[in-house]
Amino acid sequence: MGWVFSLRSGLSQSLRVSLPEPQGSLAEALLLGIRSHIPDLLLTDFAKTGTRHIIAISGLHISIVAGILLSVGVWLFGRRRSLYLLLPFIAIWVYATLTGMRPSALRAAIMASIFLLAEFSGRQRSTGTALTFAAAVMVGINPQVLWDVSFQLSFLAMMGLIFLAPPFQTWGRRRVGVVVGKGQIASATNVVIDSFAITLGAILATMPIIAYNFHLISLVALPATFFALPALPGAIITTFLAGVIGIFAPPVAWVLGWVAWLFLSYMILVVKGFAALPFASIQISTISATMVWSYYIVLTIGFWLYASRRH
Repeated sequence: MGWVFSLRSGLSQSLRVSLPEPQGSLAEALLLGIRSHIPDLLLTDFAKTGTRHIIAISGLHISIVAGILLSVGVWLFGRRRSLYLLLPFIAIWVYATLTGMRPSALRAAIMASIFLLAEFSGRQRSTGTALTFAAAVMVGINPQVLWDVSFQLSFLAMMGLIFLAPPFQTWGRRRVGVVVGKGQIASATNVVIDSFAITLGAILATMPIIAYNFHLISLVALPATFFALPALPGAIITTFLAGVIGIFAPPVAWVLGWVAWLFLSYMILVVKGFAALPFASIQISTISATMVWSYYIVLTIGFWLYASRRH
């Protein structure tokens, strides 16, 4: 653990040297989960635009790290032996520890481990099963985590992706097929539809918890996330390279820092632009737990009726 936190400190210092502010503090949040250095005004803009989940270490961050190292493992060991799965397995747990083992990172690490285990054993992968198992493990270790807001948001967002996003994707693709038919235009439009569906599913699943805890509802969360999210993989990869190389060769990290600066600056520009709109968010004085439960009951019944009709 001492080595891990020493590495965390070294990466943090490397990013601060390689990048100006506020891009440097945003890079720390994206890569290491350190949000204490982000300016308060920028954090407020992330909250107003409903994009604060982007700077929380989550499944997307873990999947990027696992995907890169899975490719490296295949290149080094090939697929004949299972050693190519060992490298990403170790890496995701080192990375989760590096980011402070926050609930969202721990949940993502458990789910990624189950997917790697399924690949190793030749079994089918089930996102719902992996999510349920991750929740069981985390609650079994610490039952108080049920009242942790980040735990609630992380699992509800995943449930939105699993259960709510597919119906939106199906409906959107059907409408696109009716309007433009098949072909390259339909394929390109479907990518946009899928992105909106995934974002909308996560927003609908987490909106009451955000309103209950932070007394805020963002009206621009869908377009803001849609435009900011494409820059996230590039930002994570370039900040990771700049942080690691900066420990050994700071001049080389400065060059990579300029590339990372482009992705980070774009994200900040999108967030600030949508936050500046007069209708970006609505402040809520209070919301009762009964209202939150009622929302999820209605949402569950609606999904059940949709699934039953489709079946």
